[in-house]
Amino acid sequence: MAIENNFDQDRSIRHYSLSGEISYHEIMNALKGCCKNPDRKPPMNVLWDLTNANIVNITAEQVRHIATLVGDKCEYCMKNKAALVTIGEFEFGMARMYEIYLENKVSGEVEVFRGVEKALAWLGADQEHPEVDSL
Repeated sequence: MAIENNFDQDRSIRHYSLSGEISYHEIMNALKGCCKNPDRKPPMNVLWDLTNANIVNITAEQVRHIATLVGDKCEYCMKNKAALVTIGEFEFGMARMYEIYLENKVSGEVEVFRGVEKALAWLGADQEHPEVDSL
């Protein structure tokens, strides 16, 4: 139902927080907006927090389309790291599928995590700001 995003300038991390029932179209619109954003200045790591999201209506084919959009249109967005954080088994599986689809499409790294703290550590946020445990 909602996709919020903010940019942490100090850490160069764009943080997307998804909550409620999220549709394929909402994710595609968020990504298209991200790719067209003139204020976006690479390099930038991205954190997609799906811990409060319900994505059960998104199909495997739609995940492939999302990965294709990112690989084809948002390559400059994916030169660094993207962390996806999930807690549900279905969401984790779909996020892993997305990671696999992107494997040969982008030069950056994509990883799936079960906790925001681990994702931030992988993104390098804890190295710059060790007192931070979450966004």
